This record gives sequence, C-alpha cells and structure tokens, in this order.
Amino acid sequence: MPGYVDELRRSFFRRTLFFVIFFSGLFLITLPFIVYFVELDNYQKNMVNDMQQIVDGEIKPILDKSGSFRGKENIIEENIEDFIRYYGMYDFRIWKGNTIVFDHINKKMENESFVYDKELSEVYRTKKPVKEITKPSKQENTFLTGKGYLLEIYVPVINEGKVTSVVEAYLPLPGFQFLGIQTIIVMLIALTIPFIIYIILYTQFKKALNILSTYQKSLKDTYNYLWKSYFNSIKSLSKVLEMKDVETEGHCERVVVIAIYIAEKMGLGRHEIGQLVIGAYLHDIGKVSIPDEILFKKEKLSKAQRMVIEKHVYKGYELLADDDVLSAVNDLVLYHHEKWDGTGYPKGLKGEEIPMVARIFSVADVFDALISKRPYKRAYTFDEAMDVVKNYFGTFFDPAVVEIFTQLSEEEYRVILDSLESTGVTHLVNDAVESILTRRVSKVTA
Repeated sequence: MPGYVDELRRSFFRRTLFFVIFFSGLFLITLPFIVYFVELDNYQKNMVNDMQQIVDGEIKPILDKSGSFRGKENIIEENIEDFIRYYGMYDFRIWKGNTIVFDHINKKMENESFVYDKELSEVYRTKKPVKEITKPSKQENTFLTGKGYLLEIYVPVINEGKVTSVVEAYLPLPGFQFLGIQTIIVMLIALTIPFIIYIILYTQFKKALNILSTYQKSLKDTYNYLWKSYFNSIKSLSKVLEMKDVETEGHCERVVVIAIYIAEKMGLGRHEIGQLVIGAYLHDIGKVSIPDEILFKKEKLSKAQRMVIEKHVYKGYELLADDDVLSAVNDLVLYHHEKWDGTGYPKGLKGEEIPMVARIFSVADVFDALISKRPYKRAYTFDEAMDVVKNYFGTFFDPAVVEIFTQLSEEEYRVILDSLESTGVTHLVNDAVESILTRRVSKVTA
C-alpha cells in the first residue's frame, strides 16, 4: 500500500517517456523514406498526366485513325524534342501493335516487332495508361542497360474507341534526399506532436494521481485498522482456547515456529506460511462448542462422544467461513486431522488430496504434543518424539514433510525455542495477517 501513488507516477513517467522517445526515434528514421515514397508516387501520377497531355496534344494529331503517320517523322522529332529535354527522358517510342514504328534514341529498333509484354498488352486491353518502376532488360531496351531503375510509362492513343498506337517513355526517378528541407520541416512539426500529447497526458494523469493520493492516507489508515482488528481477534480467540484448556498454553506458539521451519525448507510462499501461523492459533477453535465433560473426560470416550469430538473441525470451519480473511485458514482448520493413508477425519482424505498446509501442521502439532508434559503423560525427549514421527512416515504423515522435518537437530530446535522466548511470535502473526489480508484485498480490487 505505501507509495502506491508515487509508484504509479514514476511508472507512468518512465513508460510513456520511453514510448515517446522510442517512437520519435523510429519516426525520425522512417519519415524520410515515407516522404520520399509519397513524393515518388506523386511524381509518377504527374508524369502519367503530363504524358497523356503530350499524347493528346502533340502525338495524336499527327497519326491517322489506323495509327500511321500523316506526314514525315521529323514532325514528331520537332514536336517532342522540347519535352524530351524538359523531362530528361531516356527514350521515347511509339508502338503500333507489337511493332516499334518510332524510337527517338535507337533508330535501329524502328519497324522491329517483339512479343507483347505484360504492360503493353494491358494498355491495349484496358485502354488506360500503365506505369511501373523497372530496370530495363528487355531485348528492345538493351541500350538502356546500366541506367538503373527508371520510370516506364505506356499511354494509349485512342481513335474511335480503339487503341491504335501506344506511346512509351522512359523517365528518370527523383533522387532520394535523407534530410531534404521539406523532410526536415515535416519532421520538426511531426516530432512536436507526441511530446505535446505526452505533456497533456502527464498533466491530466498528475491531477488524477493528486486526487487519488488524497484518499491514500485514509485508505492506509483503514487498512491498518483492519489489520490490527484481525490481529487482536486472532489473539483473543487464542486466549479463549487457552482458557478452555490451560494445558495447551504455549502450544500454538511452538507449533508456529516448527511449522514455519518446515514450510521454509519446503519452499512454501508467504501466503501459505501465513495460513500456517494463523491456523496454528485457530485450528481447534471449534472445540469451544464441545461440552467440558466430553472435552476433558479422562476415561475412554464412547463412539458417540468420539463423534462429538471429531465434529470440532466442522464447527471451526463454520465459525470462520463467513469471514473473508480468517476463512483463508479453513483448509487447515478442517483437514488438520486427516492422515496420509486415508484413516483420518473428517473426510478420510488420502495423500496429496490433503492440503499441504494441513500436512505440515499435523507433523508440527503432534511433535509438540509429544515433547510437552501433560498430567496424563510425561514429556518425550527430543529423540523419542522424532522416532514417533518417523514411525508414522507414510501412514499418518506425508513422507516428504517427515523427511524435511527429521533433518532438524536438537541443537537447532533449542535455538528456535530460545528465539521464540526472546522475540515471541507477534511479528510472525503480524506478517501472517498482512499476507492474507493483502491477498484478499488484491482479489477484491483485481
């Protein structure tokens, strides 16, 4: 919770600035090419229009309806010479069918016939101009080899609705300038747009964050109040159980540190450890519903009384089920008496059907019960208690949990207990409540 608004602000600043810089850089690189290809497209369209005007104004009048010349060819030379120089044409020719009847540059090609190529056929078929950027390599264009890429334009000469001739011209392509003056102007204008948008967005986002930050403190206070309430509730419920059965005083705290030892060795996450901590305090909360004459009976319980005892897991589950936070430990409350071989209660779950937190807790719970003194039994030694746990390997207890737990030496165990006496478990309960409460808040706000 703390710093959430500040983190949002920093995250927005970093990410949006990165994207602005990234796309601006990408824009700087690609814009000259975009501008060039736009100019190239406009150039092609303009050349087609100009060629159409040349054909209609200068070529068509000197051809008859069949596409033949009305007079001498030098009339064509005189009519088009200025255009050829003006546009820098590499060649200008006239086709009649698939025969070249006029070639301004290569006179040897005149009256030569060739196979219809795709572009020439398309002009005769569609009666429309055709253009393409090409690198001349056809038989009739060998003299243009080495000129690089050129703009080739075909324009039909139409008489009485029929294409009688086709004018073909080769023109140079406009040169590419990476930083032409026009490109620079467009770039400067375009680059200001993302930064202006960024400034506007950041200003509005900052206003929204300022509004959000006004609620952060009250939300944090509410969160802390809720956290303290749950902490106090857990401690109070634990005290109720201890008042009910003074013989178990301190049992919950010892089970907590043993369970945490196992959980950390097995790589469980913070949320699961939180379940173990709180579950250690609340696992027998359902016993408050059991009459004292049954709960503290010294003699052997009858079958009916045993059923009453076993129902305490359901009672505990029901007590916590309606609480959005405390219900997070219900797997442990309900199943901490299940056994690996399926002989436990209340449902007779077997193996990995039993939740991991319940499997870990049952080992820690039994071990502490064995090593603690009771009016009806002596306290087992560390080694004796460990032997009992090992004997239930694969029957009552999960083999993986037993294998991890039995690696604990007596010296390590004493260090854990000394730490418990010096620091207590308040900080562990704090962390547990916070982890479960945070998980719950995250689910609600997701």
